[in-house]
Amino acid sequence: MKFNRWFIPLTLSFCLVWLFLTLVKAPDVQEASAAWNHLAANSDNATLVFRFGENDPMAREISFTAPINNLNALQIAHMEVITKDYGFAIAVCSINGVGCPESDCFCDPDGKYWAHFTWKNDQWDLGDGAAGLVKDNSVEAWSWQTYGDPALQPGTAYVAALKALDWLAGQQGVDGGYGTESSSAESLLSIGANNLPAADWRLSSQDPSLLGYFIRHAISFAGSGGGQSGKLAVGLSATSACWPRSAAQPMQFYFTQDGSFSNFNFNHAYAMLGLAALDQSIPVTSTQHLKNLRQPNGGWEWSNGWGTDTNTTALAIQAFIAAGEPVTASEILSGLNYLASAQNTDGGFPYDPNSPWGTESDPNSTAYVIQAILSVGQDPITGTWVISQTNPIAYLLDMQLPDGSIEFSKGLGGNLYATQQAIPALMGVYNPADIKELDSCPTAILPLLFR
Repeated sequence: MKFNRWFIPLTLSFCLVWLFLTLVKAPDVQEASAAWNHLAANSDNATLVFRFGENDPMAREISFTAPINNLNALQIAHMEVITKDYGFAIAVCSINGVGCPESDCFCDPDGKYWAHFTWKNDQWDLGDGAAGLVKDNSVEAWSWQTYGDPALQPGTAYVAALKALDWLAGQQGVDGGYGTESSSAESLLSIGANNLPAADWRLSSQDPSLLGYFIRHAISFAGSGGGQSGKLAVGLSATSACWPRSAAQPMQFYFTQDGSFSNFNFNHAYAMLGLAALDQSIPVTSTQHLKNLRQPNGGWEWSNGWGTDTNTTALAIQAFIAAGEPVTASEILSGLNYLASAQNTDGGFPYDPNSPWGTESDPNSTAYVIQAILSVGQDPITGTWVISQTNPIAYLLDMQLPDGSIEFSKGLGGNLYATQQAIPALMGVYNPADIKELDSCPTAILPLLFR
């Protein structure tokens, strides 16, 4: 059979275009606007917060022309909503597939339902429900829960997270990344904390997405170690992404001799979190290895001999929780005690509370600690974590600049890493933010799209 000499090039071109449109297509303009916090001028604005589960929040900002009610607000935010009109009131049965059908609006066997709250006077007050009017600059929350107070961050924290994400969107490079592979992975964690897909996160509709960046760079980044592979797994699972074919997964770095994934204890913990994110079993020997690394003061070191630090300790606690350890485990309790002893009077945490080079709080360390606190089911703004009438969330809010970025230290200006790492903590998300098996990306072809 003879082929026209243009048959193969045209067929390849068609396949490339089809793959581009189906796998890494540009986002719909309305979806991008709702997701990336681009508000219309000369209109009223409001923040909508959703709590779909314990570790599954989402926040969106909307622009509107008053008057609107809360049901209108959900529609403006492109939420898939099922309601039931009882005559005297309209109940919200389901949001984005979480909840119950109209025919049985309160079907949950555990008594969960969609509760509405409004942020007023620095606390969450029971709201007026679907029919209640939305005010300019209000923060409205919908929580899938049983009766009682919502397990939400302060309303100001969600507003701050959206401002930080908006600033972060403007820092993205034309290649879809953030300068380095490590920094780009941090952005995966940032957007994943707010249920934003990596395939839609791009500087403009003509530029590669953050997913496109990792389709090109995942083999290099994940291949550099178990911690990097684990971080990539946590980030991609949280951003509705795929796994770049041929990129190493955490188990490829597993040492059967001692159960470790890396000589760096921080990276070992991240590899464990990556396995959990990919819905893969964490070897018992790996959990035991991390237990064996605990130091006499209750903390963990970045690497052996470096001295304990808050970052590695906070990540170790999250790894233990991901591995199924109870919150009453001695390792978790000792780690929490170490972190509590490290807290400064400004509410924040330093990297090393015993460092001879300074023990000032920094947003990165504070964010890691907040995530550890959340992972064990504690509230970072109450109880043990209130010090000198302030708390870790208040510290992060104080470090935010008007443009949405977070300073690493006062007077130094917005810092990319500080902003990236603060966002999940402000959103109330710990690692891993999502757990799912990932389909493979066709890396053999897609890189041609992003030269």
